[in-house]
Amino acid sequence: MLCSDDTDFVCDLECSHVDTCTHKVADDLSQTSFWFFFILFLLGNILFAPIMSLGDAILYDLLGEKNRHKWGKQRLWGTVGFAMFAVVSTLSIDALSKTNMNSFSVSFYLFSALNLSTALISCVMKISHNLACGQLLKGTLTLLRNRKTAVFLLVVFYFGSLTGAIEAFLYWFLEDELGNKLKIIPGLCSLIACSAEIPLLYVSGYFIKRFGHMYCLYAAFFAYTLRFTAYSFLTNAWQVLPVEMLHGITFGIMWAAATSYGSIITPEGMSGTIQGLLSGVHFGFGKGVGSLVTGQLYSQIGIRWTFRLYAISSFVLLILYVLVNKFVFKEDSPTRPGEEVELKTGGEKEAEDRLLGNNTAEQNDTHAEFHDEPKTDEKTDSLRTEDI
Repeated sequence: MLCSDDTDFVCDLECSHVDTCTHKVADDLSQTSFWFFFILFLLGNILFAPIMSLGDAILYDLLGEKNRHKWGKQRLWGTVGFAMFAVVSTLSIDALSKTNMNSFSVSFYLFSALNLSTALISCVMKISHNLACGQLLKGTLTLLRNRKTAVFLLVVFYFGSLTGAIEAFLYWFLEDELGNKLKIIPGLCSLIACSAEIPLLYVSGYFIKRFGHMYCLYAAFFAYTLRFTAYSFLTNAWQVLPVEMLHGITFGIMWAAATSYGSIITPEGMSGTIQGLLSGVHFGFGKGVGSLVTGQLYSQIGIRWTFRLYAISSFVLLILYVLVNKFVFKEDSPTRPGEEVELKTGGEKEAEDRLLGNNTAEQNDTHAEFHDEPKTDEKTDSLRTEDI
């Protein structure tokens, strides 16, 4: 340091045990941290899994049959909270990362406070007993035996796998491939996605009534095609922000249509069951499989071609789903989109029979099986009334 010219030192240093010990301690800590995190993450997801489905079932029960289309106007407040938390937490992380404090701790503190508040509010809510089903397994098997319902659940599973791919690998792609180091970009992604989701949830009832449940699901397929295609051609992390506007369709419209359709095709008293199936298939099994498959594809063909493969598969499945509904399930489909919303709300009885694929007697049998109530012959009663 005191020389006027640079001096080169040639050192030959051998460390026989220090480096080995350092790596060994690091490996031990890494394994311990991984399994501790894995157990916590697994338990957290197991406990969280039924929350969304129960919330949807409770909401549909509170709204009643006549106000079923207003589900989106209530559900959007969850998205508002999601957006607020995403922005506040990421701004806090970026601010605290410039100090010596643990930058991620603020997110856990906020999450704990909000979780406790939600639990206290839930304790005073009045929940109807109509959500419970006495024969859960039998009811679930009855739902799965319906071809259209089974295909519908497969579609929800596919959407869940795409959600898992985006949540697990999009931000990694922005950081690893595009060199993003700013935590604010993931926060802005969530903010923009929620900003697009909120208005579409608000008007989802209109779209479902105007175009029907199936056309809303078709729109989700097409939006996923555009979304993954755009991801695959990104050259700058900031370019992802406008692409996230499509989240309003891929989740807002899609989930509103899926939960509404699910509440329609189930017998009375099984609303919680179908909502649980939808959440489990989408947020549980679908997201898990999507994350695993995307990881394998990432290592084999790279993330960009993985996104392009998802775009192609979404478009192909869109065509197949349209053809299946048009030709295979033609006899089960309502004659016009509005009939789907009218089901179970005083709409045409024939439309309900076509959608469920059952006749009146079968519906009465199902209702009696799930609720242990005596069957009534509605047709006989109506004839007696006419005679009187």
